[in-house]
Amino acid sequence: MLDDWTVRFNTTLDSVKSADAWNRIQHLLRQVARSSETIFFAMQTSALIAILCCAARILDTVMAKAGDDIQKWWTITLLELPPILLSAICALAWFVKATAITEQGARVPSLVNSLLVKPHTPIALDHQLLVGFIKNSDVGYYWKGSRLNTTVFINYCYLWGVVICGLFTTALKFNQQQ
Repeated sequence: MLDDWTVRFNTTLDSVKSADAWNRIQHLLRQVARSSETIFFAMQTSALIAILCCAARILDTVMAKAGDDIQKWWTITLLELPPILLSAICALAWFVKATAITEQGARVPSLVNSLLVKPHTPIALDHQLLVGFIKNSDVGYYWKGSRLNTTVFINYCYLWGVVICGLFTTALKFNQQQ
């Protein structure tokens, strides 16, 4: 939608029609985000739990004693983990796509500004008002009132890493005590 709006704006350079179309895009994106908030949260939570279960299964397989039936554990691990990891990766891909939409919307004002300003001509007020309008609209994917941008995504990945590393170190420490 954002790409289509940009192409249409580039061909017409009509500020009034472009502002109306931008309002429709903003409304549609917020509606989609609002209707999928619960599903988004459930998918991200289940992905985190799936990754943690996979990590626990791998840790259990690695820590198995030599007398245990290691071949059976590796077979179970190789059959169980791919579908679980695939669902976790799909949930993470949804997060990446939502972040990409938000980042693309954040770049539109500078693109519009570069399309409107011609060399050796004064900057028109209505063009700058359109750029300000687009910039202030903060179009993108929202979850519970927060924009999902790259910073949020990176912090989410850090949280995953900290939780998984914490569980691994706790499990290793517990295993060494036994």
